[in-house]
Amino acid sequence: MTAFYMPYTRAWELLVGTLLALGMIPRLSRPLLRNFAAIGGIAMILLAVVAYKHTTPFPGLTALLPCLGAALIIHAGEAGPTVIGKLLSLRPLVFIGLISYSLYLWHWPVILLHKTGLVLGMSTMPAVLVQHLLPRRYDEIVEIALSFLLAILSWKFIENPFRVGRLRFSGRPLFLMSAGTAAICAGFAVFAIASGGIQGRMAPDAERIASYRFSSAREASRLGSCFLTPDFSMKDFDYGQCMHIETDRKNFLLLGDSHAASVWPGVVSALAPANVLQSNVSSCRPLLHESGTTICSQMMNYVFQDFLIHNKIDGLLLQARWEAKDLERLTETIQWAHQHAIPVILLGPYPEYDAPLPRLLGYSIAWHKPNYAAQHLQSEPLKIDELLQQMAESRWHVPYVSLYQAICRRDVCTEYADPGHTIPMMTDDHHISEPGSIYAMKIAVAQSGLNERSPFVRQPKS
Repeated sequence: MTAFYMPYTRAWELLVGTLLALGMIPRLSRPLLRNFAAIGGIAMILLAVVAYKHTTPFPGLTALLPCLGAALIIHAGEAGPTVIGKLLSLRPLVFIGLISYSLYLWHWPVILLHKTGLVLGMSTMPAVLVQHLLPRRYDEIVEIALSFLLAILSWKFIENPFRVGRLRFSGRPLFLMSAGTAAICAGFAVFAIASGGIQGRMAPDAERIASYRFSSAREASRLGSCFLTPDFSMKDFDYGQCMHIETDRKNFLLLGDSHAASVWPGVVSALAPANVLQSNVSSCRPLLHESGTTICSQMMNYVFQDFLIHNKIDGLLLQARWEAKDLERLTETIQWAHQHAIPVILLGPYPEYDAPLPRLLGYSIAWHKPNYAAQHLQSEPLKIDELLQQMAESRWHVPYVSLYQAICRRDVCTEYADPGHTIPMMTDDHHISEPGSIYAMKIAVAQSGLNERSPFVRQPKS
């Protein structure tokens, strides 16, 4: 991925603005040329907004598109009026421009506080309101709304008074205040790092749970060999280890994204002594025509157009962070498998939270709020689980393994993977831990009756 990054970190982005400010780029004197540049600039920004995904390397060469788009709009507007310039002169958009710096400063702390569980999400609102009046990504709406509110307040009561009001400083007082503020921030950062995140701010048991990260999670999912991210290429995929067929045992292929990689240890345990092959790529759904990242497309092409055509397996296990939009292509994929006499087992979603579960559990212990983590439970996985189970039984006619029902009873979920309550069920907000996957898969397989009613899964030896 390093090859995609521009040199000198992000200094070149500031350089683009510097070139504009110094007037080093020829002016666009013709109205037609100005409008063409401005429209092209807004199109470049919108393309980045629509096309870029969380797997897109950024910053890097991909940052050129929005940066040059913004530069074109500014440069065209400096030379004279444009259609885009008139649009951006509308009062609501001008106001967003006025608070933009405060919005820039506030949005990231709000996101971080939300992801660490310190800002309650919309999942705490009544279920009827969440399910019927609000879109799926309601937590992101909370982040945006709170960022705007804080930006408006700080712009009015902090930014304006210090920039143009009675609190404006200049010369030596400004320098001393800036230096003092920077020194305090730097000192606090050094203290936080040196103390290991200010250890002791929680009781030992709460801190242990809050800081949980299963030490061998990377090894458990076989990251870098059988589970790839965009940082890797197909050259890193260990075909011999990950896709090895054993003639004296049943062979199953676990195909999917990072959620599939997370349940890999549980699948191996639940289907023992069968041989479980693994082919996982992050943010890559196990679909016949999946057009995600380059490595995702390459992996799905290899599995569907090569491996499954030339190798006989006893079951294809499909697992991903499913969404409702996947249903049509999932139907196509299962039909393809039926046509090629490949038995399919569909694995459903497991519960998700709007913040990392270990931290939520740590706060629940520290604040003596046993239901704190449950307040952050997301509603969407339950709806997807019910929809997939219905489709699997009535339309696709494939065995369905519900991990959600193994962990939860409606809105009450098991939050620890061990009786002693020392191992959280999740490593973050939407990836199950290795012990959690073993716990959930054992229950899910038993609940589904998979071993009893499926002719291609044999019982483990007693």
